[in-house]
Amino acid sequence: ELAIDIVTMSQRLDVVILISGDSDFSRLVELIQSRGVRVEVVAFASNVSWELVQMSDVFIDIAEFLHEFRAT
Repeated sequence: ELAIDIVTMSQRLDVVILISGDSDFSRLVELIQSRGVRVEVVAFASNVSWELVQMSDVFIDIAEFLHEFRAT
């Protein structure tokens, strides 16, 4: 359903931030980029599809920001 919603709304979107490392989203990324939508992928570098990293406009390794989420 997520993919269908993104495709349906893609004409009104500038950026999609995908918080997943699953390569199943590769075709979705390809499709919406062809419509001019920028795709940013947020995932753990140790658990993300290399294909998805390469396809994305920006890749953010969430592990680099874990210290900001930890309670003190």
